[in-house]
Amino acid sequence: MLTDQELQEMEARANAATEGPWDVWMQFNVLNKNGRGVAAAGGYQTNVNQEKEFKANLSNAAFIAAARTDLPRVIAELREARAVIESIANSIGDTCAISAIVNDYTNDQIANEYLKREGQG
Repeated sequence: MLTDQELQEMEARANAATEGPWDVWMQFNVLNKNGRGVAAAGGYQTNVNQEKEFKANLSNAAFIAAARTDLPRVIAELREARAVIESIANSIGDTCAISAIVNDYTNDQIANEYLKREGQG
């Protein structure tokens, strides 16, 4: 499971990076929104399948470029999901506590409490 510390570290790296969105240019170069280079995703090597290498580099560049905007969105979504889970857990805890209190009473005790509150007991 991703810890809060790891999530904060990821967010800090994303916040420190050049502002996005980023895009791919000339197959392997990743540029920021102002057209300045922020990363390069490979090149050609000798004695390899150049078509396969080209496709891999292009995929890597696309991944790097998309990560600039994807990661902040994932972090925000994860934080929102954790908040919902915490809220549900708190509600369940409250419900269990109320249920435990109610289960400690017999029907007669509940009726007597009701009558007392209504001024009839």
